[in-house]
Amino acid sequence: GNRLSTPEVRQKPEVVGPDRVSTSVTNINQFLDFSSFGGTSAAAPHVAAVAALMLQRAGGRSSLTPAQILTALQQTALAMGAVGNFSSGAGFVQADAAVLQSFITVLQGSDQSDRLQGNDASENIYGLAGNDTLIGAGGF
Repeated sequence: GNRLSTPEVRQKPEVVGPDRVSTSVTNINQFLDFSSFGGTSAAAPHVAAVAALMLQRAGGRSSLTPAQILTALQQTALAMGAVGNFSSGAGFVQADAAVLQSFITVLQGSDQSDRLQGNDASENIYGLAGNDTLIGAGGF
């Protein structure tokens, strides 16, 4: 192609997801290899799945805004070089950390022996000291 007269700055990724992932599809035809796929075709559905899990954890479809989801993904990503660079953005998505950050309520014990019982799947429950009893409500 022809060179542009002025450079064009393109969007950079905000985060990156898995690349070159294996699938459960077997190679039925030796000329068609479905055993793995990569690039954006692999990364986008993985990051979208993490966002869906975050919404589920937070209480449903309208529980988090797109900006809140992006912020959580960026804050919990594993840096792959200088944060914010044009090849990996904030870094590699860490699904477990992003999902655990997508909560509504934190129940936190005292320095005594506490019994903390969750009422919602979107609660994170932490004991501090003593002989705490932590009871979840069917969430994580």
